[in-house]
Amino acid sequence: MLHITNGSSVSISQAGIEGRVVFWNDVLHEGPVPNLPLEELSEVRSNFIVNAFGLSTEQASQEFEERDAALRGYGDEDELVLWFEHDLYDQLQLIQILDWVAAHRAPNTRTTLIQTDVYLGPMKAAELTALFPNRRVITEAQFGLARRAWAAFTAPDPAGLLALMREDTSALPHLASAFRRHLEQFPSTRNGLSRTQQQIMTAVASGAKTLGAAFAIDATMEERVFMGDSSFINYVRELGSCRSPLLNVDEHGSVMKLTLALTAKGREVLDGREDHIRLNGIDRWLGGIHLSSPDCVWRYDGVALVR
Repeated sequence: MLHITNGSSVSISQAGIEGRVVFWNDVLHEGPVPNLPLEELSEVRSNFIVNAFGLSTEQASQEFEERDAALRGYGDEDELVLWFEHDLYDQLQLIQILDWVAAHRAPNTRTTLIQTDVYLGPMKAAELTALFPNRRVITEAQFGLARRAWAAFTAPDPAGLLALMREDTSALPHLASAFRRHLEQFPSTRNGLSRTQQQIMTAVASGAKTLGAAFAIDATMEERVFMGDSSFINYVRELGSCRSPLLNVDEHGSVMKLTLALTAKGREVLDGREDHIRLNGIDRWLGGIHLSSPDCVWRYDGVALVR
């Protein structure tokens, strides 16, 4: 049996369940995710992880190579078990794996899925053991939906994303909410801030004086928490280091105790009197879409992506 789940905090190995456990460690909601074969995409992702989070090139490459090798060899197992949650981080990993498995069928291996709206990481071993009998064989409808979703997510324009949101996505019941959250990471038509940027600024405006306090408040604003502290830290630092800073970030002391305050321009952007992209431009990837001012800036108006 081969188990694949979102990260090392999920203690399947301690739950008395047989089989090898592989962690699909990748923040697919950040950085470039173009439509490439698995190994080529992993190289792109590895380079992004190194640059964004400070991992060594050797460590990042090894982690991607080991998890890809495990997936390529899933046909040697009797069963491939996928353990994933309801949030954006997990749902993107799930559709990537299902897309690959659908294109590389192993006729003698059963592929099953455990989906939960409870976070797997904090679960005790007994709770994971109780989930295991509830796994279900992946259906053709689920494979087909995952393939369309992955193609839409990795495409260089949003037409497929918006079309998918009009589909019946009940075969993967958490996918639609995850994709809506993905759309909210595009800059808004109101002030050029993504939802995460807006929440950071709102947290600081409401009294969060440290990065740790803002991180805690941001989590309360999410219906399904998906972002770890490393990604959050990068968002804060970008808001403090852009051409016209929206935050003052005091870099003295430990990271979670860094002090934060709105700048005058930050207050104007938060109030909708100024626009973050007009002030600072943009160079950000969301899936396969590269937002690069002024050439390609898709914005979210609460319903669709517009230019």
